[in-house]
Amino acid sequence: MTSRVGTALIVALFLSAAVVGNVAGAPPPATPVLTGNYIFTWWEQCRRPDGGLAGVGQTTARVTFDATNGVATFNGFQPAGNPLTLEPIVGSATYSNTATTFTLDGDTFQAFYGDLKKGVPAYVSYIGVVTGDSGATCSDQAQLVQIP
Repeated sequence: MTSRVGTALIVALFLSAAVVGNVAGAPPPATPVLTGNYIFTWWEQCRRPDGGLAGVGQTTARVTFDATNGVATFNGFQPAGNPLTLEPIVGSATYSNTATTFTLDGDTFQAFYGDLKKGVPAYVSYIGVVTGDSGATCSDQAQLVQIP
């Protein structure tokens, strides 16, 4: 009985400290700096205004983030055509981020950053809803993993 009460008390104190630390006076998280090379995996599903499926997309690429100029350059592959084949893609887009968002080519997503080392995240996961072709609405989700 005593060990259960003791364990419950420790858990309650830990949770209380966590809530107080996150609510009262906790500094906002620092803005991570996206710079260098990452492996990029992206998925998209688009719906027409009537709710029907408008399309899906996937990309895997190597992305290089230039924090000084706010430009992401990518080189990778997407499935395309009928029958499906892998097509190379190369390009660049502007980007920026805050502690909770990631903006790529003008579209802003909710972002989570992990394993920051000197302010640079080793992992990024983001998701958002964007406008697609022909009035479609698309759910985009991506993962970035830093290449050491």
